[in-house]
Amino acid sequence: MCFGSARARCGVGHALNLKKQNTLALMAAMILILIWGANFSVQKYLLDTLSPSGFLLGRYLIMPTCALIMMRVMLGSFFPPMARKDIFELASLGFVGHSLHVGIVCYGIHLSTPFSSSVILACGPIFTLLILRWKGHEKLQRYQVLGVSIAFTGVLLFLSEKIMIGDLRATGGDMVLLVASVLFSYYTVQAKPLLEKHGSILTMGYATLLGGLPVIQNCVATFECKTIQRTVVGDHVLFLGQVENYVYESKTPLLFCQGNYMQVAEALLSN
Repeated sequence: MCFGSARARCGVGHALNLKKQNTLALMAAMILILIWGANFSVQKYLLDTLSPSGFLLGRYLIMPTCALIMMRVMLGSFFPPMARKDIFELASLGFVGHSLHVGIVCYGIHLSTPFSSSVILACGPIFTLLILRWKGHEKLQRYQVLGVSIAFTGVLLFLSEKIMIGDLRATGGDMVLLVASVLFSYYTVQAKPLLEKHGSILTMGYATLLGGLPVIQNCVATFECKTIQRTVVGDHVLFLGQVENYVYESKTPLLFCQGNYMQVAEALLSN
């Protein structure tokens, strides 16, 4: 009797723990959904305030630093060892999933509305399923085909309303967001083997680090420029850029003068 009672209590305790875990998981999911939804309104405000290029510059400065800190804390090294082949593959995936996707998303949200942005980017799982079918990884069932068809019909109806009222700016933003959603779905599918091989921390860290806008750390100033002229001068190519955004720190700059590296005071004394 005692043994049976202990087993019964154990079973009840396990059921209660499982129910508690499910409740906590549901609450965490709801909080994540709220944060994800609010993110579009916040990002829209920042894009209107800083401009898309300014927002992207700040992001590409912050995210590689966060990736380095994450790998140092979680894996014990800023640059954990990885095969060169995998590094090149992560660089290409990072370019698609971070540089192209994030850049296109920023300009799409800037042109569209927060609500439209959230709805269109939520189509990512649909594109992921279609890419899996295209690459032969998964065979679509009838109910999946029906679900994809209904989802696409809803998206087309959603986009057609803006076209009918002549809101070309928002329509263009929606189309840009669709492209961004496809790119991230492709990144998700292609990154799966590397995630299974190296784990989420290493894969995400290197993909973020290698896929962002190249920036040299600890510089006095960083400029983001748009190429407006390209001229061949002898055996050199001269690029003329228009500065769109910049960040700087109050430090003494390093100069190259008369074949040597020196600071400003040293350069003045040498002259």
